Amino acid sequence: MASFYEEDEGLKANLRADEKQPEPNYKDVPVMIEEGTDLFSLTKLDHRTQQNRIELNRSDDGQLRHIVIRKGGLLGGMMEGDEEVGEKLEDEAIPNECFCPITQEIMEDPVMAQDGHTYERSAIQRWFDMGKRISPKTGARLLSTELILNHTMRSLIQDLKAQMPVLARHKLNMDNIEAAIKLREEYIQQELELKGNLLQQEKQKSTFLEKQLAELKQPNEYKLNKREKRKEEKKASQYIPKLSDIKELRRHFYKGCLEITSGNYKQLAEVSQRYESSFMSYEGGVIVKSWEKSNEFSALTDLLLSFSKLKKFKINCSRKDKEELTEVIGRAVQFYEELLELDLSGCQLRDSNMEDIVESIVHPEKLKVVNVRESDLSDKMLSMLERRFSNAEVNYDSMKVGDVFVQSMGQLGITVPGVKRGEEKGGKEKEKEVEMEKIIKEQQETLVRLERIEEELGKLKERMEQQEEQKNIEDIIRKWPEGRRILNNLESGPVVWGGLRLGSSRVLYVLQLVHCKLNKAKLDVLLKYTPFKVGLSSAQIIDLAENDLGDDGSLEVAKTLQGTSIEEVCLIANGISSRGAINFASNLQGTSVSKVDLRRNNIPTETEKFLRKQYPQINWEFF
Repeated sequence: MASFYEEDEGLKANLRADEKQPEPNYKDVPVMIEEGTDLFSLTKLDHRTQQNRIELNRSDDGQLRHIVIRKGGLLGGMMEGDEEVGEKLEDEAIPNECFCPITQEIMEDPVMAQDGHTYERSAIQRWFDMGKRISPKTGARLLSTELILNHTMRSLIQDLKAQMPVLARHKLNMDNIEAAIKLREEYIQQELELKGNLLQQEKQKSTFLEKQLAELKQPNEYKLNKREKRKEEKKASQYIPKLSDIKELRRHFYKGCLEITSGNYKQLAEVSQRYESSFMSYEGGVIVKSWEKSNEFSALTDLLLSFSKLKKFKINCSRKDKEELTEVIGRAVQFYEELLELDLSGCQLRDSNMEDIVESIVHPEKLKVVNVRESDLSDKMLSMLERRFSNAEVNYDSMKVGDVFVQSMGQLGITVPGVKRGEEKGGKEKEKEVEMEKIIKEQQETLVRLERIEEELGKLKERMEQQEEQKNIEDIIRKWPEGRRILNNLESGPVVWGGLRLGSSRVLYVLQLVHCKLNKAKLDVLLKYTPFKVGLSSAQIIDLAENDLGDDGSLEVAKTLQGTSIEEVCLIANGISSRGAINFASNLQGTSVSKVDLRRNNIPTETEKFLRKQYPQINWEFF
């Protein structure tokens, strides 16, 4: 396609090999116009007509010097004097298959390359002579430069020339072949780059969605369905023995919790080294007791750090050196992210000790029970614990000095403002309810976004899996003896039937897989290959002559024709017997098939007569 503009130096043009290209192949090309040329009407013509009227003038080194615009009325290669007829031919319904993909002119000597497409012999031969080994049509690599005469296309073009004498005088313009090859090569290169960019964008989109999904899942693990989460964790840990199943540890369990004492900690530490995964995945409870006289706090700390998923942690130890005990507790609970119950009763902790422990708990909102009975904690600290562990039941000694005073005043009928803990808790319950409603709403909104992203990611993964499946099928087909030819034919799609006549109002397309050594097993593979299914849906004729389908393969072909527009089936020389022919015919009911070619098969005369009589609506060929 050409776009023209005027500068001080004169008329210039930008040239594109294809109108869909974002950037031109050549810019600022000087333009020379033949006398009598209507430049305004030229810009409104289609791509092929423009190319036929534009002549590229190159220097000896191949550089484009200028272009020449020929006057209208001539199709590429026509002689002077054919202008009037040529203008009529521009509107004729000449099949696109009659034009060479390289020269965009009607072919004189059509040949088929390994990619399954048909070209003008001189153009494709020049393409190969220039050292190019890729398809001018698809850009795929060609392993062979062998050219095969396309009799079907040659017959079609001869029919066209018989109906349009002006086409018989068509001459191929050899001067423009190299220029056309140059444009075609640049177009193919841009197409490959475009496909590469699209593939890269698809991969980037997939990576982005996976990352976004991971970010949403990470901080909101507790929002996921608990049943699914337990199912996943159970599957992941099915090969990890439970602590309660380890014989050496059973005697140390009591009421479902593992007990750690100054007498067994060494054995537990030794077992934890051998069953590290079991300790890390243990979700039960741990109770530390009888540690009043032991100074092995370092060993106790190491043992407690062997756990990471504890749901309950209890330590009952009354010592004077509270700081060392506080450090052990703090170092341990900071890694218990799933902790639901913390029992520190009997430790006689003070406010400063409790502050250090509270700061070490990473998910205070998960705790359901906090027990600090028999501790020396102030009312202020107890209030702080209730605020900090807003979802938990905080248990403490109710008869402290302040509470005794309040109780005594109550008995006398005197109310002490701001001291009754029950009233404080009632107000906090209302605040908790409002806060919980807010959290639930945020969780629901997040889950909706998460489900939407998961759905989009699922669709993307499904497309990628389908593409991967198709690639695997393509690799299987490529390994067959005729696999590459089959893939090229399927990539080309159905072609115009050689029997087309100009007087017909229909254009029939044929899906050809002739002499490809196809059998029943290979046909089953092809039926899963998308290009084959697309070819079946768009063709009216399927030609499977000279294969090895046999009775089973022909039956599968008949079943495949259900729901298609196939009208004619060619199964010449496929080793089909009388049984296979009868089964094939019986499965054609409900299809559009009106003609079947079963020549050169093992079908006796009696079967031929039977089929003609039983299925008279079908035109059978047996000779």
